[in-house]
Amino acid sequence: MQNVTKRRAYKISEVAEQLSVSLTKAKELTAEGGPIKSFTIGRSRRVSAAALDAYIAAREAAELANAS
Repeated sequence: MQNVTKRRAYKISEVAEQLSVSLTKAKELTAEGGPIKSFTIGRSRRVSAAALDAYIAAREAAELANAS
């Protein structure tokens, strides 16, 4: 049996893949002050799995609120 661990942080290109958006849009969303909280490691920007999950949950809640 393999030891499977959940990713804790994603590169911006991986965020783009996860959200099915362009790299440019992912960069906009994760820019400083953007809706997806991110952090830097050296010169690289990363997004925690928790921040990505929180963004998705907020978007889903907003869609539900607009539907009613």
